[in-house]
Amino acid sequence: MPRRASYHVLWSPEEGAYVLRDAGGQQVPLAGEESWSKGLAELASFAFTSRLGPHCTVRREKMQRGDSYWYAYRSLNGRTSKRYIGRHAELTPARLEQVAEFFPQVAMPKTGVENSPQINVPISQTSSASVSTVSSLLDSRLQPPRLPAFPVERSRLFSLLDAGWGEKVTLVCAPAGFGKSILVRQWLNARHAQTPIAWLSLEDGDNDPVRFWRYMIMACQRLAPGLGTESLALLSATPPSPFATPSFEAFVTTLLNELVQLTEESLLVLDDYQVITEARIHTTLTSFIEHLPSTVHILLLSRSAPPLPLTRWRARGELSNLYTNDLRFSREEMADFLRQALPYACSVEALHHLEKHLEGWVAGLRLLSLAVRGKRTPQEVEQYILHLTGEQRSFQDYFVQEILASQPEPLQSLLLSTSILSRVSGSLCAALTEREESAELLEALARAGLFLEELEGGKDERWYRYYPLFAEAMQAEARTRLGEEALRDLARKASLWFEQHQMSIEAVEAALRAHDITRSADLIEQLVESIHPQRPGEYFIVNEFHTLCRWLAQLPEDMLSKHPMLCFSYANALLYTFVLDEIPLTEEKGRLLMKSLDMAQEGWQREGNMPRLGEVLSYRAILARQYGAINEAIELAQEALTYLPEDSPMWRPISLSVIGTHLYLSGQLNVARDFFQPRPTQAVPPPRRSFTRPGIIIYSRICREQVALHQARAHLRPLLAQAREDEDRDDISDALLELARLSYAWNRLDEAEQQVQDALVLAKQIQVEETIVYASLLLVDIWQARGDNGGVLQLLSELQAGIQPGLTPLHTQLYRQVQAVQAHLHLVVGDLVAVERWLKDREQNEEPFPPLFAEKEVLLITRYELMQGQYEEVLSRLAALSLQAQGAGRIDRALKMKLLMARAHAGLRQAREARRLVQEVVLQAAPENYLRLFLDEGEELVPLLRSLLPELQGETPLRFTRELLQMLTWGNSAATSLELSEALSSQEARVLRLLVAGRSNPEIANELVVSINTVKTQLQNIYRKLNVSNRVEASEAARQLKLV
Repeated sequence: MPRRASYHVLWSPEEGAYVLRDAGGQQVPLAGEESWSKGLAELASFAFTSRLGPHCTVRREKMQRGDSYWYAYRSLNGRTSKRYIGRHAELTPARLEQVAEFFPQVAMPKTGVENSPQINVPISQTSSASVSTVSSLLDSRLQPPRLPAFPVERSRLFSLLDAGWGEKVTLVCAPAGFGKSILVRQWLNARHAQTPIAWLSLEDGDNDPVRFWRYMIMACQRLAPGLGTESLALLSATPPSPFATPSFEAFVTTLLNELVQLTEESLLVLDDYQVITEARIHTTLTSFIEHLPSTVHILLLSRSAPPLPLTRWRARGELSNLYTNDLRFSREEMADFLRQALPYACSVEALHHLEKHLEGWVAGLRLLSLAVRGKRTPQEVEQYILHLTGEQRSFQDYFVQEILASQPEPLQSLLLSTSILSRVSGSLCAALTEREESAELLEALARAGLFLEELEGGKDERWYRYYPLFAEAMQAEARTRLGEEALRDLARKASLWFEQHQMSIEAVEAALRAHDITRSADLIEQLVESIHPQRPGEYFIVNEFHTLCRWLAQLPEDMLSKHPMLCFSYANALLYTFVLDEIPLTEEKGRLLMKSLDMAQEGWQREGNMPRLGEVLSYRAILARQYGAINEAIELAQEALTYLPEDSPMWRPISLSVIGTHLYLSGQLNVARDFFQPRPTQAVPPPRRSFTRPGIIIYSRICREQVALHQARAHLRPLLAQAREDEDRDDISDALLELARLSYAWNRLDEAEQQVQDALVLAKQIQVEETIVYASLLLVDIWQARGDNGGVLQLLSELQAGIQPGLTPLHTQLYRQVQAVQAHLHLVVGDLVAVERWLKDREQNEEPFPPLFAEKEVLLITRYELMQGQYEEVLSRLAALSLQAQGAGRIDRALKMKLLMARAHAGLRQAREARRLVQEVVLQAAPENYLRLFLDEGEELVPLLRSLLPELQGETPLRFTRELLQMLTWGNSAATSLELSEALSSQEARVLRLLVAGRSNPEIANELVVSINTVKTQLQNIYRKLNVSNRVEASEAARQLKLV
């Protein structure tokens, strides 16, 4: 058992590096390789916490021969696991992160990460006082309400709430004024004083899905230290582009994984859920609730039934509910309340009258208690009660008007002037009413229980909110007494106060409420500028694009046209919202998006702002490329480059990527490779890295097409790690897809399938149809290589049904590629009629098609001609085409053409020429171990490969050819009656699976976190048990015995 370490290595966001912390809390940054190695050189052990939370103890252990190695330990449920790390030179942060992640996950609070709330103001303008103001205001929404002055014991309802505790969700649903929040607060105090509680009071502005989930996570952070750190970081990260935006499912899944770590029963309360109208929030909350761990209970408070699957939850026994009739005061509860609230005893007749007209309406009784405060005798109170008639609405208006009229003029003025605000403070009221005693007046109102209540969480200044029923009635009264113009003037003053206190969101909302369009536009533009990519160190609301769309939709077109940055931002926000909501861009919204871009372009052209003009042109280029309008995209990108400065860190790479993609699709791979060649540059900060990664991915793709497979992998691996660090799902899926293609080329089918499945999951999350189609087509190749033609046909049918040809040029191209793959499968199974039908449809198709894709169709036609014995036609077709492909750098295509030509020569009994072509291909494919190039052609190449063996020179071509022959002839060999002499251990089985996937010994050791010597020993055991002598034989034996 390892001893507790006195040193701790962990990631520090403040330092931007790992730090070494001693037992006294002193810490030293370990930035850079030298400080890392030097800082740990003298240590014998230390604790390590990874950036994602998993932790372990790391110890240096000396071997008998004097060498020392590092090992990691982790104890769980009384059992200690040990993992090999390596020598001191291998003790890197990346290695420790990998080893820590390998251990089983357990519940633990994350260390070294502060969980302070997100402050929605530009960092560069934030003062400590303003941050405190914003924090206090937000914190008040994460607190349950204060209990009223006259609480009524409601044991019967406590029992109903207790009964629902064992179910996943409790819904308390009743109109305003029935005491939902107070009831739950009383119940929590009485029954769950020690239970961790997360409370979130919702408002209209929370209909932005990103803001809703940000506040949800911040509420959940009250349940346990460190909880929500990872999910909040994922949600708050500024998306580098609309097509690299994490889905809400990713946020929700991350939060659920963090909630799983809770070890005790916890409660999450969502108050005023009726204000939520955004469908996307309902959908994601449904998913969240349905996957909640058993330790977390949800309590929803709403004035109306929420559009959630209540019937389904009720049928599953996952929902309990309290409705209006449950919450009405009984006669006994009414009597109990009135005994405390009224100055005189209430008669039986008066009590009966109230029961008849108020029907147990809790707020009505509270209003009544305030209305009779001025009555001096029991008779006055009695008569007042007995003369009450009407419905709840009329009671509400009457009570509020009477209570308001009974107040001194200064109080009436303050109440009416601030009724437009959801929350108020003394200094804010003073700004609106010009009364210095506003703070004292608010405090007096709160003490008297009139109209408002003090909020918990206030620090430097007390904050209050109006009771909802009072607020509604007072707003109506304010419109009558003050007039709409006066209310707008008050809203304008409030906006100025919010701006002065760096409460940017509230400043905009108030300006819009004041109908001050000019001020609204200026404030929004300031916020948009603060998150402009040229200044990534500043941020505003990060990715609350729904809010931005709602704001900008309220500005008239003539005002927007004066602010080209707002037009550009509107278009960008519209696109983000559709990606975030994972719905297609509607025709109407598409027109609005393009019109906004037009206005931005015209505005910057009018101002002579050429760099910004280049930005909008570059944006339009990538948008056109994403939707398949290649020629338009190229023209826009070329025009953008004429305006963009040379040092533009983001928009130039975008435009260059569009042009380079055209070169690639046109088949000019040598030119495209030079175009995308990575060049040494200064380090690019994370917000901008996503704009350079697509070019590297295309460069890697070109390397693969030019059969530089290992070079392609060398670029993709670090890129994938970087994309994962930035949580850029678009680039992660593209990189995984390219790595899967490499794995397929090396015949590592299991590894290729896992990579392509991972890419598919991500592509479907962000709905990148191009990646979905290409990943599915690679899956077709993998399954076909295994002989699963039935599964392939089904996958292709589903894929074809999901594409709408003609929707965009991209959709048409994708559909045509799927048709070609389907035709190839028909050719493999001998359905020549289907192939001929495809050939006829192809001849009639006049839609433009990229040359690189069209050439692939030509190879399919060539295979069809080979099957028909049309050898001369094949040679005639491919002779010139193969030279063109070779000259343009399409090496992979040229090699495939040579193999087809070799088969044609063999069919004409021209053995020497056939053998020469195959030898050329072997010599070029062998150094890269490009096995599938030959395996996909099948057994027809076996005679030609065998005839090469006497002529081949060099170990690599010989080994490659022999391995190919073994793979191509194994199924026909006599060695099929294998028996397993001894069962494999679980670790040996894992090693065998990786071996079959084509992993090397170091790769296996790295994957399983063991030493290379351990892998070698396990391989020897596997060979002995399988009665084989090398990796190839072990792989085939494993397949024969169905061990993988």
